Amino acid sequence: MGSTDEELHPMFQDMLRRTDGWRPGENVSSLDYDFMTRHPAMSVVFLALTTLAAFVGNIGNFLVIGAILSYRPLLRNKGNMFVINLAVADICITTIVSPMNMVGVTRGPRFFLDKVVLCHLLGSICTVSCLVSMLSIAAVAVNRLIQICKPFVYHRIYTHKKTLIYCLALWGWAILLDVPNWVGWGGHTFALKEMGCTFDRVANYGYTMFLAHMSIFIPMAVVLGCYIAIIVFVRRSRNEIRKFGEDSSIRRTSADGSVRKVSFKKDDLQFAFILFVSFLVFVLCWSLYMVALIFDFKDRWPKEIYVAGTMLGHTNSCLNPIIYALGYARFRKGYTIFIRKLFCLKTQRNSAYLKDSKYSLRYTSKFSKSPSSALLKTKALQLNDSPISSSVTTPLTARCRLENRMQ
Repeated sequence: MGSTDEELHPMFQDMLRRTDGWRPGENVSSLDYDFMTRHPAMSVVFLALTTLAAFVGNIGNFLVIGAILSYRPLLRNKGNMFVINLAVADICITTIVSPMNMVGVTRGPRFFLDKVVLCHLLGSICTVSCLVSMLSIAAVAVNRLIQICKPFVYHRIYTHKKTLIYCLALWGWAILLDVPNWVGWGGHTFALKEMGCTFDRVANYGYTMFLAHMSIFIPMAVVLGCYIAIIVFVRRSRNEIRKFGEDSSIRRTSADGSVRKVSFKKDDLQFAFILFVSFLVFVLCWSLYMVALIFDFKDRWPKEIYVAGTMLGHTNSCLNPIIYALGYARFRKGYTIFIRKLFCLKTQRNSAYLKDSKYSLRYTSKFSKSPSSALLKTKALQLNDSPISSSVTTPLTARCRLENRMQ
């Protein structure tokens, strides 16, 4: 193109000034940077893994939210609201940030040349979502610590209303940490090394270090401190755990001076362990990018490190649902119940369009041979308050409604 750097938005002017070989007043050839032509193998790997991570992450995180809302044992645990918070942040990554990162790889920075506001918004969404992920992991660790070690005060600190406020406060704090990027302390930019819109890590090294400490180092210290405290508490109570089996009771003095028994189950410890594994995976996925963020303050490290760090970091957004499923039986049960409810709702909706009365009568007649058919029919009539399902009631919809009511 024939335009020069003076005609560009300051965001792209700053980007060009950091490009090797650029001279003031030259044509903006860097905006025609073709990442796929210069790095074909890396482009294929990046696009393939990012697409897979986005697909798995969208499905998996929606399953996490659905499982918690559908399965009462998970819903009763107020700490799982932070898990939902983490899933929402991951969905922001997999539905918005990752696809636009792929656009940056395939189209290059020129795509955003007349979309400066969009690039700013993408940078904010990326920054805030990643911050909320780490902050939610820290909040979960504090929740586990209080539930296991301080059960007398747990239900006063964590009501459903208060926990919701805590979750919203995490988003508010993350947004406040990103505000300096809008007012001149930091900034948003299209990063040629990450090939996407993100916060400008080299605009102000002081802000970069401030953000790293407030969003990475301090939350990591909180998480490690909480889980170390849990381990110490459990080890001190090891004799009681062996004596009482799964339901461990340890005498503790409550706030009013009375001596009570603290009871916790191995299930609580197992879930705490799974959440700690989730934290370790988060640190592992983001470690390469965090190291580059801290030590490459002159922006001299090769592009491959930043592309790999960004790819691994965004891949983390699809791993938590898999970790929950592999390590925690209640989440596996919750996934199953949520999928079953989706299937049943779909079946009820489709049943309204069955107009073949002979088929419906024949199907109902076949089901009526079951010994429990009378009870199911009675319960189905009691639960049949939907205008759609009232037109046609099949045995399958009756079973679905009964299963939903029993859960």
